[in-house]
Amino acid sequence: MQNQLSLPRRKYPAKLLFLGEYSVLSGSDALALPFHRFSGAWVRGDDTLTGQEKVLEPFIQYLEKLFASDEQEAFLDLEKMKRAFEAGWRLKSSIPVGVGLGSSGMLCASVYDAFANKKPTSPEETHQMLQKMEAFFHGSSSGMDPLVSYLEKAVLLQDGKTLIPEIYGSVGNPPFFTGLLDSQIKRNTAALVPLYRKKVNEPESELVLKNDYIPSVNRAISAYLNHQPENLWLELRQLILFQYEFFEPMIPEGIREIWQRGMLDESFYLKLCGAGGGGYFYVFSKKEEMVKDLPNVISIAGDLFISKTDE
Repeated sequence: MQNQLSLPRRKYPAKLLFLGEYSVLSGSDALALPFHRFSGAWVRGDDTLTGQEKVLEPFIQYLEKLFASDEQEAFLDLEKMKRAFEAGWRLKSSIPVGVGLGSSGMLCASVYDAFANKKPTSPEETHQMLQKMEAFFHGSSSGMDPLVSYLEKAVLLQDGKTLIPEIYGSVGNPPFFTGLLDSQIKRNTAALVPLYRKKVNEPESELVLKNDYIPSVNRAISAYLNHQPENLWLELRQLILFQYEFFEPMIPEGIREIWQRGMLDESFYLKLCGAGGGGYFYVFSKKEEMVKDLPNVISIAGDLFISKTDE
């Protein structure tokens, strides 16, 4: 019976892709963290969410086509999903769309949690299924966003493995200011990924990425996980300088001016938050007062530097 159909009553958090944006597509490590300040949840009978089916109908069609292929066993009960929407179930989300906080990942995580035929215990298997789901939104997806949202834990991609690291840090005294700067520009990840792939196909760019950028990303992740803030800061500085040159199409002109100003006097650093092109950008500074004049910045140091007991 439709009125007996129930869905999970939990929240699916947003995510912060801290390190590994784009480079994870070229084999680097990547680290993403749950961002509980924003989340989504299944609700029933909320009239403010009418029209949501316009987004989910093509998503269901994509999944039907995926499951119709000989290569992919159906891991979702799409008929149950359709019945749920007929019964008035909708996703209510506080995650801003198109800013790099994983709104589509949250959608994939919540759909998977509610309608999976069976749920494997290994993070790798779960990751593979969520990655295929999120490909609908981004064309090419690391699958980290939905996995972080589904597990509500940090996720580390390393050497082709999906790992759940233990996070150590300092909640009361973060090593440096970390914030999100809102560019107030919507972006489209699916349009940006091909630009990256074109860039890395250039022999010179591929060499620099392999020899310089990816090792720096991996060292930064290691420094973060091992609670080595000075090493992390040094690697962040290298990543930020590299991104300013290598990822020019992903940095809107207004943000580029702020990025350059921070680099020149070393008062603060900006970094991509996810795909770039708009949405949020990370801000790092050793002195919080250095960023007080920047527009639309929210502090996330307490979200980024968390202790094991806060997982």
